[in-house]
Amino acid sequence: MDGYRSIIADGEPISAIAAQLPAEVVARLICEEDRLYYPEADAALVEAADPSDQRARQMRWGADVIQRHLDATAQTRSYDSIHTAVGYRDDPNPAFAAEAAALFAWRSAVWTEGLAIMAAVAAGERALPSEAEIIAELPPMIWPG
Repeated sequence: MDGYRSIIADGEPISAIAAQLPAEVVARLICEEDRLYYPEADAALVEAADPSDQRARQMRWGADVIQRHLDATAQTRSYDSIHTAVGYRDDPNPAFAAEAAALFAWRSAVWTEGLAIMAAVAAGERALPSEAEIIAELPPMIWPG
């Protein structure tokens, strides 16, 4: 949403988050799914409410997005998760071993980029991207073949 920033609920009741904010900010909040949106102009007021909690919630949310993307990609090849998939690196089946090696390298590249994105958010260098925007910025998986 242009001109707005977001707060990730991360399982916390929206009402509990709103209760921590100044009344003038609460009056301008927009709630969608697990996010609260507030006008850019209110950023200083929101950060003053509890900046460390906000950053921690954003980092947890970003890490969850990245982990779900890794797992979902591995699951496209019938692995339970990325963790299960990379366990096949030394498998006697050459197809499994090749996929596992590719997923292992890709996982590292994804976390490197994903954590850089979230660090830029935490530093205030960029707005919190949506789940789709984070995934679009991550390196693509190139399957062996």
